[in-house]
Amino acid sequence: MPRRHPGVTKYKIKDGRIRWQYIIDNGHDHATGKRRQRRKRGFTTQADALAALKQDRAAIEAGGAYLDAEKLTFLQYMDLWLEGLAQTKLKERTLTDYVNETRRYIHSHMQDVRLHKLSPLHLEALYRTLTEGGGKNGKPLAAKTVLRVHRVIRKALGDAERKGLINSNPARLADKPSTAQDDNERPAWTPAQLRAFLDAAAGEQLYPLFRLAALSGMRRGELCGLMWEDVNFSAQTVRVRQTLAMINGKPKVESPKSRRSRRVLDLDDETADTLRAHRESQAELREFIGTSWTETGYVFTNPTGRPHHPDNVSRAFTGFVRTLDVPYLTLHGLRHTHATQLLAAGTNPRIVSERLGHANVAFTLQVYGHVLPGQQRQAAEAAAALLG
Repeated sequence: MPRRHPGVTKYKIKDGRIRWQYIIDNGHDHATGKRRQRRKRGFTTQADALAALKQDRAAIEAGGAYLDAEKLTFLQYMDLWLEGLAQTKLKERTLTDYVNETRRYIHSHMQDVRLHKLSPLHLEALYRTLTEGGGKNGKPLAAKTVLRVHRVIRKALGDAERKGLINSNPARLADKPSTAQDDNERPAWTPAQLRAFLDAAAGEQLYPLFRLAALSGMRRGELCGLMWEDVNFSAQTVRVRQTLAMINGKPKVESPKSRRSRRVLDLDDETADTLRAHRESQAELREFIGTSWTETGYVFTNPTGRPHHPDNVSRAFTGFVRTLDVPYLTLHGLRHTHATQLLAAGTNPRIVSERLGHANVAFTLQVYGHVLPGQQRQAAEAAAALLG
């Protein structure tokens, strides 16, 4: 049946009398991308239909759920929840991630059940399905990705509980996916392997970016979004205040992911000298290019002065790594390498947490605690030494 335009229309019932109905847009289905509509019939006058339509629209504008809570399914609710988030100040990247994860992993792999009948067992079954074959071509999905799905569902159902659509949040009781194995398998280079990489990359165009990544622990978006005004050569520091994020395949400047991500990082002498030399080379290139150069103020740019596309930086890094006799590593692996080497060298975890921009020290230790196998013995020996 073709979709009708929203609004009030009249129709005839069997005995020939006129009745009125209204049709209202019910947003879009994030799983299919199609527009949803609902219709309410049986009004004896046009005024009654218009009044009811006005009430429905007011409820939608206020963010209310106008579907019967008893009939509302979990997947319908997820779509309504995402539409509500789109009207908030949520970061565009975060909303895009929520929409993509809902479409790829929730709509595609979960049976639709009534929202008020959703149980922890339903969610645990979804997590098992994703873990065993929710990836591309039916391959297992990474535990950290399944955990992200769990967090999206928990947040959505938390809002449903707060609005009175459900009595309790079943995601709170569901066994969430464990990422312990993933955390223990975060690849990182040894100091010798990192030195071999840096020595080999010294002549590469992106060497200054690679070195800063390895010696600061900055994220890819933070590196690509770094501005010259945030580099203080006198104090030998860089300030992290923005990130160049990828949203629907396009780069966009955003604020860092959290308050702790806004930070000032000290640089070692060699990295600071590398950035000085890079600034001089960039100035020479700008003069050579002339009017074809676009002044953007970014530290790391392509030959025309525009910031690097983050995906291109990642591809350049992994492509170069494959030519070397070192274990394969992604660009993000340099961040893990920095954290791992600092902790293994006995650096205070609080300092490591600050350099990485983590929310707290506990999170840093949860992620990287496995690289400190000897710390317990050292603590025991130190305690004994105090006794003489």
